[in-house]
Amino acid sequence: MGYVKARLNQAAISDIHLGNDNVPTQDICDRLRQAFPANKRLAELDIIWIPGDVFDRLHMASSNDIAVAKIWICDFLRACKACNVRVRVMEGTPLHDRGQARMFETLNISAQIEADVRYIPKLSIEYMEDWGIHVLYVPDQHRPDPEDTWLDVQSLLASHGLKQVDYALMHGCFEYQLPKQMAHITHKSERYLSIVRRWIFNGHHHTHTRFDRIIVQGSFDRLKSGEEEAKGYVRVYEDLSLPATEAKIEFCENKDATPFKRFILDPTDCQDTTAIQTLIDTIEALDPRVRVTVKYHAAHHHHAVAQLRALSRAGTHRINLQDIKPKGSAVQPSGELVTYAGARLTFADICDGLKQQMDVDGIDPERQATLLKALEDMHGESCTG
Repeated sequence: MGYVKARLNQAAISDIHLGNDNVPTQDICDRLRQAFPANKRLAELDIIWIPGDVFDRLHMASSNDIAVAKIWICDFLRACKACNVRVRVMEGTPLHDRGQARMFETLNISAQIEADVRYIPKLSIEYMEDWGIHVLYVPDQHRPDPEDTWLDVQSLLASHGLKQVDYALMHGCFEYQLPKQMAHITHKSERYLSIVRRWIFNGHHHTHTRFDRIIVQGSFDRLKSGEEEAKGYVRVYEDLSLPATEAKIEFCENKDATPFKRFILDPTDCQDTTAIQTLIDTIEALDPRVRVTVKYHAAHHHHAVAQLRALSRAGTHRINLQDIKPKGSAVQPSGELVTYAGARLTFADICDGLKQQMDVDGIDPERQATLLKALEDMHGESCTG
C-alpha cells in the first residue's frame, strides 16, 4: 500500500488516571507538562494518541481535581497547536473516564485554542488524508463479550470497504496478558494483528510491554503499591515506505513518577521494640513523596500500628496500613449458642483475600497485578481503599 506522506512520528500515552486517590492530580499534571512542553522535541511529533483512562473516576464539576485537569488540558492543547501536533483521545474504561475526556474537544472550542483534536467515544474508523491512513478505535467494553466486539469490528471494516487498517487504538486486555482460564474475556491478538498493518496502541494494563506489533504503553505515573516498574509513554518514529518492524520505538520514562514502598511486619517482631523503631526510623528517613504501605498482623501488632498511625497523622508521610488476615482459620464448635456481631466486608478485604490465594497458587506478580486491576475496573474502586 502506498502512503501520501513517507514519515509519521507518533506518541502514545494512556492510563493517566487524573483524580486518583493515591497521587495528587496536580503532581501528575506537572509531570505531563514536563513530558510535553512546547519545544522542538514536541514538534518532532505528528500525532499524539491517548488510548483511554485520562481520568480515574467520575468527578463533580466543583472538584479541585477537575479544575487542575482542565488547566492542564488547555496547556497541553496549546502546546500541540503551537507545534502542529494532532491529538486523538479515545474513551477508556467506562468506570474511569465516564465520558469526561470529551473535555479535550469542549475546552479546545471554548478556550479558542483551535488544536487538531478529536474525542472518540465509540467503535469507529478514521481516515487521515494527510498520510492516507485508516485508524481503528476500539474503546473498552464496547460490548460485554469480546467475541461480539470482534464481530462489530468486522462489520465496521466491511462498511468502510476495508479488510485492514493501518493503526488501531484499543483499551482492554489480550489473551497473552491474563491466565488461560480468563482468555474468554480478552481480545485475541492474532485477530487484531491480522487486520492492522502497522501498530496497535493498547491501554488498560499499567505495565509497559510489547508483543509483536502490539504496544502497551503502561500507566504514565505510578498509582499504587506494586507498580514499581518504570512509567512513562511511548514514541514511534516511522518511515511508512518500510515495514512497521523497522520503526524506531522509544520508551520515554517518567523519572519523577510517584515512588511507592511496601513493608511487611513479621509476627515475631511484635515484641521486638528495636525492629519496630527501625521500621519507623526507615519510614521517617524516606522522601515525603514516597507512598508507604505496611502490612501487619492485627493479632500481634497493636502497639506498632498505633505508632504508625500517629506518624501518618503527623502529615509528613502517607502510610497505608493493611491487616494480613490469617490463612486457614476455622471456628471450632463448642456446643454453646453463640451470637455473632455483623462485620463489614470491604472491597479491600476481598482484594486482600484474593491476593493471598494467588500467592498460595503461585501466580506470578505481574499477572496478579493484572487480575486485581481488572477487579478494580469492574468494581470502580481501588483495592488499596
